[in-house]
Amino acid sequence: MALSSKSSKSDFIPEAGDRQQLDNGLKGGPAVAELPNLAYPLTSASISPQVNSAWSYRDALAKPRLPISVSTVPEKSILPSLTNVSKEPPDFAFISDPDTLDYLAGVGSKLMIILRGVSGSGKSTLCVRIKKELTEAKVQVDVASADHFFNQPDGTYRFNPALLQQAHEACQRDCERFCAAEEGRVVVVDNTNIFEWEFRPYIQLAHRYHFVTLLIEPRTAWRYDWRQLAKRNTHGVQASVIESKVEKLKRNVVIPVYYGFMVSADDSGKLRLLAAKLARTMLQVDELSQAADGEADLLVNEFAKRSDDELVAWKESDQFHCTAFYTAFGKRLGASEYDKSVVVQQNLGKHHGLEVLGLLVTPQTISFHVRLNEGQLRLWNQEENVKMPGLPPGSRAHLTVVTAKGVEAVQAGHDTLKLAELAALGKPQVTSSIAAGTVFKYAEDFWYLARDKPMVVDTVFGGFYSSR
Repeated sequence: MALSSKSSKSDFIPEAGDRQQLDNGLKGGPAVAELPNLAYPLTSASISPQVNSAWSYRDALAKPRLPISVSTVPEKSILPSLTNVSKEPPDFAFISDPDTLDYLAGVGSKLMIILRGVSGSGKSTLCVRIKKELTEAKVQVDVASADHFFNQPDGTYRFNPALLQQAHEACQRDCERFCAAEEGRVVVVDNTNIFEWEFRPYIQLAHRYHFVTLLIEPRTAWRYDWRQLAKRNTHGVQASVIESKVEKLKRNVVIPVYYGFMVSADDSGKLRLLAAKLARTMLQVDELSQAADGEADLLVNEFAKRSDDELVAWKESDQFHCTAFYTAFGKRLGASEYDKSVVVQQNLGKHHGLEVLGLLVTPQTISFHVRLNEGQLRLWNQEENVKMPGLPPGSRAHLTVVTAKGVEAVQAGHDTLKLAELAALGKPQVTSSIAAGTVFKYAEDFWYLARDKPMVVDTVFGGFYSSR
């Protein structure tokens, strides 16, 4: 699902390169008799691999014959190089990338940019540039800064350290006022934010109002040079204090819980509605309908019976995302190198369209199956299933829609991998064409609806930061 950035966010792309209204997508779209986007016929003769054969998943990629599409593996690895650390990355994508600016100008796109850095490092200069260039691109930009508290009616600036607490309280009020506005926008927080506790209130506001969050330092050559910073700062801070703050900033590295492709709350709600509609159509398949009738509390039953109003109001999962790397709060091996890598720095805040191929329904999860393109695979750092080393990177890419009670969201990734394994090891037990696409049954309880053509979902690449 991709949404037209310049027009209302009710615009909807049910297939790559063919923009239509979201309402049309929810009403079903064209009937499906075949899967024209797949390069193989859906016949029993063409689905030949058996569980005990020597056939590998890479063979399937070379000679496509399975009713499921996965990302292909490039000749050379395109995962982020753990040694490819950027000293001076290119410009920020949320300033310089036209496609990203176009997306941010749309209704419903919400991005919070929290700036970090010692006084004199170039934060305010960067903030002015963000405000200027995004405003020129028709993006609504609001800036919250404790410094604004010291601006006088006559236009002068009078800093008073005794009033800093009041200044930060005013900044937080301004930020919440900006976030609470219904229109899509970019909110910039322009403070030093040396310690995590200093910017945690803004992370909490971002979560409350469903903003994608970026934690950004200016990319000036002197940002860690305390001597240069002492000359440049406008608050009269002593050089020894600045030196101490630089060291504290360098020690207080904050890595998100995970990096991923973030879907706006507005689009997530529409995807949830679409998933429920597709689940209802899947229940038209006799075998699945019979299985569902036998278990009233089955997840697909519980989800499909919810009204549209309930789904819109559902707060269990406000924003969908496709995880690219779960860092475990920065504790996972390679988290720091990934965080600093050129490809990650290049893509922070950048718009990406994700291809959604179909809907997977299992007893524990319901999720959209995603195919990553080559550029997105460069950001992919998820472990694929070690049981089948032939599975290419991106095989577990998905958007979790809902999980059964007591089931963690990570299970959707496991289920997506199992789907790839089952497809690789043998033909589906059931193949049934319905109006929404073609339904395949793998094993006893894995049902996959392959759409006739992929949807494209608007996302922004960034990190999810803990608010605790």
